Amino acid sequence: FEINFLCDRDDRIAFHFNPRFTDSDIVCNSYMANHWGQEERCNSFPLGIEEPFQ
Repeated sequence: FEINFLCDRDDRIAFHFNPRFTDSDIVCNSYMANHWGQEERCNSFPLGIEEPFQ
């Protein structure tokens, strides 16, 4: 899954959050002026498949 915080009514993404279960990474980024920014990855992955979280 992914969560995107959008800017106004255009296609800009102020914050993109994408946990990747297969890679055990969390990827964060932004999309401004028709370009993705520099991707940041965190390999501290606190989520598990079919495990509850708060």
